[in-house]
Amino acid sequence: MKKKILYSIFFSFFSISVLTAQTQIPEGYVPGNRTISASLEKNILFNATSRFTVTQTGKQGFDSNELSKLFDGSMEVNYTWGIPISSNDPMIIEIDNLPNVHVQVGAWVGFSTRYWPPKKFKIEGWDSWSTNNWVTISDIDNNTLEQYIVKVPYGSFTKLKFTFFDGCPSSTPGGQMGVSEIYFIHPEAAQAYDGLLLKCNTNGSVGIGTTTPTGNLEVANSTGGVLSISTNKINGSVASPLFPRIDFLGYDNGNKARISATEQTSNTYGSKLSFFVNDGISATSLKERLTINANGNVLIGTTLADPTNALLTVNGTIHAKEVIVDVNIPADYVFHPSYNLMPLSQVEQYVKTNSHLPEIPSAAEVIKNGVSIGEMQNKLLQKIEELTLYVIEQQKEINMLKKAKK
Repeated sequence: MKKKILYSIFFSFFSISVLTAQTQIPEGYVPGNRTISASLEKNILFNATSRFTVTQTGKQGFDSNELSKLFDGSMEVNYTWGIPISSNDPMIIEIDNLPNVHVQVGAWVGFSTRYWPPKKFKIEGWDSWSTNNWVTISDIDNNTLEQYIVKVPYGSFTKLKFTFFDGCPSSTPGGQMGVSEIYFIHPEAAQAYDGLLLKCNTNGSVGIGTTTPTGNLEVANSTGGVLSISTNKINGSVASPLFPRIDFLGYDNGNKARISATEQTSNTYGSKLSFFVNDGISATSLKERLTINANGNVLIGTTLADPTNALLTVNGTIHAKEVIVDVNIPADYVFHPSYNLMPLSQVEQYVKTNSHLPEIPSAAEVIKNGVSIGEMQNKLLQKIEELTLYVIEQQKEINMLKKAKK
């Protein structure tokens, strides 16, 4: 009898254990395509103002900054301070250009707030799969809840429209409302935290603003991707400059090259952009080879600004197939009848005294100031044309002597 009782107790305990092991957790708590357990990680509206087209029409309850906060995942509440929302002048927020992905067996849309929930609102979606028209997802009156979520009907919704007809009657003044986050939980249209986190593809490439990076790192935006490297608003000085920079590393992680924007003028915006390359002496031996100063002047092979404030300063040889130089007054004026050609006797005296031609800079001047290519070319042409006139005049005299000899 004792054995029988023990056997019965054991069997009962075993049956309960088996039953418990086979009991299913309620569906709403199981991650999957049919549940909202994925929560906001599958919200496709994160940073919607930069990823999609978000417009606010009707009553302008939120400014552009507040509008973007409705999609940033922070749950910080935005209130229509002093702006009551009413059926006579509702506030409409529309999100366009959403991914054209069918909801299949589950997707949810809704919003949250801390206080002052809207009393009356309507949520619609543009079904691009079947009706190609607006479909009412939810139409609520007399709402008192601070959060609202509803399952989206069968379809592929590429637009969402939230129309807030009446704000909260208990706000002061009445009709104001708050919204912290608008979301569209779509398990099959989003990777986890799309729009908030960096995305790595199977090759390890990172995309910011894109899920399909074409390089190791791609920053994408429909209006142009922006990559900012800052000093976190800290000012440098000439004595202690700050260098927001990009380093290019090579063998043994040695610096191969660098691009830096030097913040060296305290409390002003001026700076310079510098390009460095490794000269091969050591892993860290970077030399500044090209500089663009704040005034737009470009320096190559030197970091010393030209005293003449030249737009381009090159410390070295320039090799080019062709150089075109603009000249203000070409030297052809030499052939004009009014041109005062210096007699050769005066030229001879000038050369003996100064050791250079008239209107041509001396050797000392060239060493000190260099040579202006355009000006010098024009001066040399002037001297060639003057020489031509001297030759013509001499030829006339020769011809006269020949004629007289005959």
